[in-house]
Amino acid sequence: MRDAAKRFAGIAEAWEASAPIELRDQCVLTGFAAGVLTVVVPSASVTYALDRALREGLETTLREATGGKLVRVRSRVGAGPG
Repeated sequence: MRDAAKRFAGIAEAWEASAPIELRDQCVLTGFAAGVLTVVVPSASVTYALDRALREGLETTLREATGGKLVRVRSRVGAGPG
């Protein structure tokens, strides 16, 4: 469990450092297991913005932060922060 927490902390730090502020304010990282980062977004439009950011290099940055352990980012619409 401790290793999982360390991996998630590393990817959370990379997210805070690299994700556009609009996404950081609206998305919640909810888990990282089996190489899949789960991100909860408040709407379909934020899902689209997240997808664009991932394709423009955010996914590569996050993958590097996990030492290549990140396989994919899954988003689901749900309650956002706050």
